[in-house]
Amino acid sequence: MDQDARDGGGRRPGPHRSVLKVEYVYRHTFATRTGARLRIATWITGFYNTHRLHSVCGYYSPIDYEKDHRANSDLEPAA
Repeated sequence: MDQDARDGGGRRPGPHRSVLKVEYVYRHTFATRTGARLRIATWITGFYNTHRLHSVCGYYSPIDYEKDHRANSDLEPAA
């Protein structure tokens, strides 16, 4: 495995990773790596993106922010 593959393609982890660890990973025990991935993905789609408020989104959840943005956008969708 090359260095880019090990370190995420040269990108530094964003603040979302810290939130994920503090709010979910450190509070749970996982039997397997696969089980951890499944439960984390479920938490992200079921809570983090739908209910948790994000300061970058004006303290809306990402889902609500996108819905509001689409409803107030004058742009036509690309074909």
